[in-house]
Order: sequence, then C-alpha cells, then structure tokens
Amino acid sequence: MNQSASKSSIQLISGAVIGRVLAMAALVIVTPILGPHGFGQLLIVGIIQAVFTIFLDIGFENYYIMKVKLTGPNITDQYELVEIENAVYNLRFFTNILFFVLQIAISYVGKGWLFDSPVDVYLRILALNYIANLFGKINEVRLKKRMRFGEITSAKIAGDVIGSIAKVLFVLLGFGITGWAAGYVLGAFVNNIMLWYRSDFKPVMKPIPKFLRKDLKWFTKHSWFSGIGAYFQMQSSNIILKHFFPLAEVGLVQFSSSYTIEIYSSLFASQIQLLVPYFSNNTHDVSRIRAAINQFAELSYLLFSIPLVMGIFFGREIINLAFGKQWLDAFPVFVCYCFYVLARLIYSPAIAIYNSIGKLKVGTYSAYFHLTITIIGLTTVSLLSKSIVHFAIVLVITTLVGEAFKSLMGLHYLSITIFDLLRDARKSIYCTLLLFGITFLLRIAFVKPGIVSLIAIFAIMSVSYLIMQWVFNRRIFSLALEKVKTAYAVAADSTKLFVRAKQKMFKTTSDKQ
Repeated sequence: MNQSASKSSIQLISGAVIGRVLAMAALVIVTPILGPHGFGQLLIVGIIQAVFTIFLDIGFENYYIMKVKLTGPNITDQYELVEIENAVYNLRFFTNILFFVLQIAISYVGKGWLFDSPVDVYLRILALNYIANLFGKINEVRLKKRMRFGEITSAKIAGDVIGSIAKVLFVLLGFGITGWAAGYVLGAFVNNIMLWYRSDFKPVMKPIPKFLRKDLKWFTKHSWFSGIGAYFQMQSSNIILKHFFPLAEVGLVQFSSSYTIEIYSSLFASQIQLLVPYFSNNTHDVSRIRAAINQFAELSYLLFSIPLVMGIFFGREIINLAFGKQWLDAFPVFVCYCFYVLARLIYSPAIAIYNSIGKLKVGTYSAYFHLTITIIGLTTVSLLSKSIVHFAIVLVITTLVGEAFKSLMGLHYLSITIFDLLRDARKSIYCTLLLFGITFLLRIAFVKPGIVSLIAIFAIMSVSYLIMQWVFNRRIFSLALEKVKTAYAVAADSTKLFVRAKQKMFKTTSDKQ
C-alpha cells in the first residue's frame, strides 16, 4: 500500500502502451486481409459481445474497491475483508458460468436473423473468456486495491504478447475473425493464470453473509441500471449504423475507430484503473484531484497532439501507404475521430469521478442523457442523409456533449469547474493550436507527399511542438522525465515479477507431479 501513485501510473501506462503497440502491430498486419467487410463483422460482434459484457460487469469488483478500507481510521477488519472477498468471488463465479452458457446459446439461436457465419463461431470462442476470468478477476482487483500494479502489468504484458502473436498467426492461416477471437482468448488465459499465481487469495464457496446482502443488492441494482444505459449509449451508434448503412461502410467506421479512438481509450482505460481508487481515496483533497487531472491532460497532449494533428492533415496519404486504396473512403471519418480525441483530452479523466465516489444514480442519469441525445441525433441524420461522414460528425458531437455532461457533474461535486481545467492546461492547449497552424503550412508546402516527405513532416512537427512546449510549458519536461525514470524502475520490477511468477508456476507444477 506504500507504492506511489506515480509508480503505479507508470506501471499501468507501460503495460497499456506495450499492449496497444502489440495490438496495433497485429491489426496493421491483418487489416489488408480482413478488408472493410471483415471490419464490419468485427463491429457486429462488438454489439453482441457488449450486451454480455455490460450485464456481466455488474460492479462486484468496484464494490470491493469502494467498500474495503486498507488504510486510515476506518480500516476494514480481517473477518469482514475475507467475507467480502469470498462474496465477490462467488458472485463472479456463478455469473460467469451463467453468461458462458448464455453466449454459447445465443451463438446458435441468433445465427441467421441477428448475424451470419462466422460471427456465431467468433462468439462461441470468445465465451471462453468467462472461464478465464473465473480465477483471475478477483486476484486482479485484490492486487489493484493494494496498489500492486506491477503484478497486474507483468501479467497483462505476457497475455498481450501471446495473444497478439496468436491473432496474427491464426488470421494468416486463413481463420479470419475466428482466428482473431482464438488469439484473444489465449492471451486472456495467460493473463489470468499469471494473476492467479501472483495473488495469495484462496476462495471459499459459501453463502453470502447477511450483513453484505443489502449493500450488494443495492450496488448490483444500480450498477445494472447504469450498465444498461452505458451499453445502449455506447452501442446505440453501432446498432443504428448497422441498420442504415451497408457492411462495407460499417467497416470504414470500425477501421477509423480502431486507429484513433480505441488507441486512446485503451491507454486511458489503464489510467482509469488507477484514477478510480485514487479519486476515491482523495475526495477530501480537491487540489490533489485537480492536479492529477491536469497532469493526465498535459501528458496526453504531449503524447497525442502530434499524431492526431498529422492524421487530420495527412491521414489520406498515410492510409493509402499503409493499407491501400480500398481504405481511402475511411479518411473523412478518420479525421472526425481525430478531432474527437483531441477535444476530449481536457476533461476525460473527470469521467471517472462519479464511479470513484459511488454516486451511481448520477452516473445512471448521465448515461441515459447521453443515450437520448445519441439516438435522436444519429437516427435523424441517418434518415435525412445517407452519408457516412454526416453520421460520423453527429456521432462525435453527441458523444462529446454526453461525456462532457458526465464530467461536469463529477467536477461540480468536487467544486471544480471546466474553466479551472482549461486554465490549468492552457499552455498545452496553446501549443497544440500553434501546431495546427504549422501543420497547415506544411500541408500547403507538401501537396503530394511520399513516404520520405511524411517522415520529414513528422520530424518538423515534432521538433516544432517540443520547442513550443519548452518555451511555454517547460515543467512538462520535468514531469515527463520523472515518468521516464520511474519507467526504467518499473521495467526492472516487472521483469523480476514475470520471472518469479514463471518460477513459481514451474515449481508448483513440479511439486504436484
């Protein structure tokens, strides 16, 4: 529990970066093979799989994080701690088994009217994830609560390495999206097995004690209501998209999302793992929360501004060189999503505030507000226009409004305003706006850039942006340097943890034999 938040942040972001790089490498290799039609199938799978994910993610683990106190004056006694851990494990165990069976059943029943082959096979393979999580989820949340993110990171990296290699191999062997699913599941099993070996939790199958039932019932009810709203809020756009547009155009949207929003979201999700317990533990110290949000925003600008701005101005050439002419129609949607990610950098950490402080009702209200404006906006534009670009523009606007609303509600609870966030990050915002101007001039100068020109443009943008940050916001370099130094220590720790876990696994196997 004495590990610093900075070290935990680096551990999580390191694992997320490595995982995303591996996933991106795998995706780049298989993109020409899958084509727009294959990406459209992946979006359909995502709609169906998300139904199970939302209902499965009832919030048992979040209940554990908020309920258990391992430090401070109200520390949870050992008896109650053990009872809570067993309750969370047992609920997760039976829920996962139920959803495993349901997803297998849906894969057979839904074929022909909800989806076509090979989506049914994909769903059956992916159902094995529920089995993988039986022994990994509780151990992950226990390690997370104790701020032992090194073990979580080493397990994640191992799973990502195995999973990414398997995905590419299976797709290259001709299995298509079902091969992608098989690689994903294999990586999940590796990740969860390592989490199991890194934690010392020994579950006991027993009834949930009476003193927990009321709390768990309330928490489960509101998590479900919030989850249902969150599901339809996230997937309503995909459902409407699938209904009004052909599969090839659906694939263009999925492609654009995979190379913009999903990259940012996967890295952001790793930090949410840290921010949720961090916000929960520091609601009494608003200045620390505000500083954490600002640190996240400024580092995000430093990391994402250059590739996103370059994507906006030179995305067409990059897409053509990397993936071929079949993907050029995705460029306008790609640009919309680049603008979306840039716009949400300033407030995205604040989205986690209400989950952190257990205000589930407000989270539910904001999810349904987001859902309402999304359905109204996207249905209207789909009926009035058959343009996938118009659809993407409306989707970006409604999503930004919905997320901003949830963030503002959380900030209001802590007496922080959006103007405070803008004031804190104003130097990074100025630098990004200046970068837009420089890149616009480069676009005029390089009318038809080739690969050498694109490399030169990226170099000019990088040097210019770093100089601007040095002039206007020099402290960001000190912060980044601190993170790099911590990353070296984290890398060494993660390597040691991985080796120890491997040795423990072999030793346990040898003892059993």
